[in-house]
Amino acid sequence: MATTEYTTLAVVKGSLSKTTTDRDDLITQAIKSASRMIDDRAGRRFWIDDAVSARRLSLAEAHLDETGELHIGVPDIATATGLIVETGGPTTWTTVTSGTYYTDPDTAPGDGRPITDLYGAAGWLPSAGRIRVTAKWGWPSVPESIVQATVLLASRIYRRKDSPQGVLGNAEWGAIRVSRMDPDVESLVAPFILI
Repeated sequence: MATTEYTTLAVVKGSLSKTTTDRDDLITQAIKSASRMIDDRAGRRFWIDDAVSARRLSLAEAHLDETGELHIGVPDIATATGLIVETGGPTTWTTVTSGTYYTDPDTAPGDGRPITDLYGAAGWLPSAGRIRVTAKWGWPSVPESIVQATVLLASRIYRRKDSPQGVLGNAEWGAIRVSRMDPDVESLVAPFILI
């Protein structure tokens, strides 16, 4: 599966005030690392797949919510276009009529956020078996906070070459220890972390 970086070489070079190309390979590597570190920290990824694909989920994860509707959480779905929900398995699948269930949040893709849940009246899913969801997985677009976190983290990773022992300094302000995680990056990513 192809991955997506959450910022560009030009943006990170601008943040580093770099105008030459002699370090482009190191900066590009830092961008890739920062993007995957953010995915790992958030427990999700922020790009949209090129095509629809199917994933199987356990119906054991479905439950009734406080309104009596049957709910199942799904991995991030970028768009309802091409969404197909089926039940059964392992070789026989029955399509669930799209009017039987609805996606939530219902405004998610328009708001630049993914669909994360499927709801329906009690009984829209069988009590046993599996559910197969075919969709374009991921996020409709990369959130601005994730872009900014990537720029900060990529810049930090690139500069880390100057502090191989975890200490950075100069004659003007002395030596300081480089902290494990940038608090600004953590604040930018925190709202997107899957619990």
